[in-house]
Amino acid sequence: MVSITVSRDFHSAQDFGYPADIHNTSSVCLDVDTSLPTSCKSDYDVSAGSRFANHTFRRSPEYSRGSTKNQSITMDNDSKDVARMWKVNRTLKEMVKDRGYLVAEDEINLPFTEFRINYGGSGAVDRSAMAWYTSRREDQQDTIYIFFSDEENVSKKTVRKFIQDMEDKRFRRGIFVYRRKMTPAAKKVIQEMQSEYTMEDYAEADLIVNITKHFLVPRHEIMTPEEKHQLLER
Repeated sequence: MVSITVSRDFHSAQDFGYPADIHNTSSVCLDVDTSLPTSCKSDYDVSAGSRFANHTFRRSPEYSRGSTKNQSITMDNDSKDVARMWKVNRTLKEMVKDRGYLVAEDEINLPFTEFRINYGGSGAVDRSAMAWYTSRREDQQDTIYIFFSDEENVSKKTVRKFIQDMEDKRFRRGIFVYRRKMTPAAKKVIQEMQSEYTMEDYAEADLIVNITKHFLVPRHEIMTPEEKHQLLER
């Protein structure tokens, strides 16, 4: 395993699917499972079809050893998952804060490197460790619980665990985040419990980007009881 350094003068870290703060230097290093010499640094061709696409590099002529064969560099799945969940976590923190709950700015702006240490130390993301809760600014008794499922296809058993956690900790509101999809049985459990709890479920893919931050989307704010009354009186 060697490393190739890609100059930011040509491509930013984001072009390769990495968060902007993954490196504070002028370059980003990609681990490459090839025989390329580590001193080969800048003479390359890059093709990127999407944010997490494969990136193809060509050896510098002085290192080509008589060959022009392209070398493929692919970000491993664990690294992509850590970057993905870092974004999901940030969107959830922003969303909950916008709803009037207590969330510190340093939690929202948690650096990627720190997130990786906290939740991706073993390579894969530890979603069970990402669960958290907070209370509303104006009412400390009004709490919300955020739960992350590690299952690709969420089962009824996992949803029941989420509900049990809410019951044990006396939470009345909860957000269930799942990786890809939920079984019909799991969805039914959430629907059946809506009379006792206020629960929402989101796929991770829907939380990678906070759409409310887009410049074309006007700011959404919850109306106070007084504002609602004034609106109805018009």
